[in-house]
Amino acid sequence: AVVIGYDRHTDVSVIRIDGEIDPLETDDGAEPRAGDRVALVDPTGPDESRVVREPVSTSAVRGGDSLIGVIRLDRPLGDALPGAPALDRHGDVVGIATATADDAPAAVIPIGIARAVADEIIDLGAAAHPLMGVTARDARPDENAALGAFVTAVDAEGPAAAGGVEAGDVIVSVGGIPVASLTELVVALREHEPGETVAVTVDRDGRPVDCSVVLGSVLEAAA
Repeated sequence: AVVIGYDRHTDVSVIRIDGEIDPLETDDGAEPRAGDRVALVDPTGPDESRVVREPVSTSAVRGGDSLIGVIRLDRPLGDALPGAPALDRHGDVVGIATATADDAPAAVIPIGIARAVADEIIDLGAAAHPLMGVTARDARPDENAALGAFVTAVDAEGPAAAGGVEAGDVIVSVGGIPVASLTELVVALREHEPGETVAVTVDRDGRPVDCSVVLGSVLEAAA
């Protein structure tokens, strides 16, 4: 097998295999709910059963990188292999297991995200991710009237600046999706594509301000 590319934001790799394989069925539209049971298929040993603790839109940390928009399971990966397919009760692949901290609940990359990223690596040589052009952190209740993503800096040449976002703003919604933290901002952005115009609402000195931002693009070079 030959590695074609890798995307660190989703922990998805694309490999080329010579010869025929028998692929598993996938369900790109599957949205596992809290309490659903999934099986992590391990070709070297028994399958590992897990229960979905939090559905898509949570985050995980792998090797210092933040993986956003993952499915969190109820316990660590254990003996299951990173990269193992996660199957729902119908036997369809709903995601791919990824390695997190040893004592952290296991995380699964949703299959719809994995396929989209893989297609971009194959077609473009890299995966494109939406770019807003801000540096932000979680807003702190003791210093801001609103919870959200506090903008510490804005790229003067970036999409957010062109759309009217300013340093000191607190982003409270993106595309109509409420944002209460930096993680939720990233999750909301990933619902959109580069080049798409999104409505962004910020809290500026205690009053709501509506902005319109045309998202840019950052290409993660394939390994």
